[in-house]
Amino acid sequence: MSIASLIQDVREDIIDDVGLQKRLSDSQLTRFANEAIKEACIRAPLLVTTKTFKVITGKSEYKLDEFTRQIIDVKLSLSPHPLRQETDDGLSLTYGSDWKLRAAPPTHYTRLNRVLRIYPIPVVDDVLSVKMSRIPDDDFDLDEDIDPSYYDSFKYYVAYKAFSQRDNDNYDPVKASSFLELFNSMFGTKHSAKYDTVNFNAPMYATVTSGRMC
Repeated sequence: MSIASLIQDVREDIIDDVGLQKRLSDSQLTRFANEAIKEACIRAPLLVTTKTFKVITGKSEYKLDEFTRQIIDVKLSLSPHPLRQETDDGLSLTYGSDWKLRAAPPTHYTRLNRVLRIYPIPVVDDVLSVKMSRIPDDDFDLDEDIDPSYYDSFKYYVAYKAFSQRDNDNYDPVKASSFLELFNSMFGTKHSAKYDTVNFNAPMYATVTSGRMC
């Protein structure tokens, strides 16, 4: 399904806006549709991909881009085992206060917001593969990147936005609220930035225990 098909379905099936004098423009509904996909990917791990980084001997920190959500798996090509996520405090407790200076084949990684650190400091060049959930970037392709079974549910958010426009004849806060509830029931409610930061920087087993998906 294309964005154009999605917004046409919303016009015809939900907001009844198909006349010559449309109440909402195509550009508005396109913006709402793109926002719907982004919000769905923030709430749930719909868009999962693997990014690779060239590991340089002696360099332990690697930058994640702004589209990265939850890190799912981290592997080095020269190791048969995935790296295990830890916190700085956990590594300090296990390996001592000078843990950041230790060099050896990496076994762990830490995440602090958009910085991924592998530990110990690598002693050979390698390739790091990071499996992660993401929000759409400029290379995003709806048909290729997200399971089509979710497409119909994106319409709930577009309808929510359409019925929330106060300066438009579509304005209906009751309908807006009901469509947002449908969207949330499918993809989950949106957490605060603080909540996400704490969960993403913590080891994956901690986020699973707390019921966190993305």
